[in-house]
Amino acid sequence: MPGRYGAKKYKPHKSSVSKLIYTAVYRCDGCGAQYRKKPGQCADKNCGGMAFTHFHSIAEANRWSLLLILQAQGRISNLRRQVRIPLHAAGINGKTKVCTYVLDFRYDRDAEDVWEDTKGGMTDVASLKLKWVKAEYGVEVLLTK
Repeated sequence: MPGRYGAKKYKPHKSSVSKLIYTAVYRCDGCGAQYRKKPGQCADKNCGGMAFTHFHSIAEANRWSLLLILQAQGRISNLRRQVRIPLHAAGINGKTKVCTYVLDFRYDRDAEDVWEDTKGGMTDVASLKLKWVKAEYGVEVLLTK
């Protein structure tokens, strides 16, 4: 499609690897198998599970699997996912909730509360919210890929 001055508009190339990383997946809660579309039942003959967890990316699903293993080993505890953190601003009547930051994972490791987020790429909004979390709660969010 011609842009200004008749030149073609530039579209950044997405590699096949980045398409896989940003692809939403469903993970079987019974055996851990991953599917791009939500199946009615797990295809693994030994599992046959019907409970699936939705993840926004393959990287996030893989990180969840690793954190489950670490929790089973006792290296982390109190593992939660999709934790909502309210972000506030000073208003006339005190603090006013403006928006919410959703952490991918939150867990305890060595008596420390760890806030973790899986990011394939940083957007302006995500960068702003991370700085906001740091300013309001004093917690540095651990970013993983």
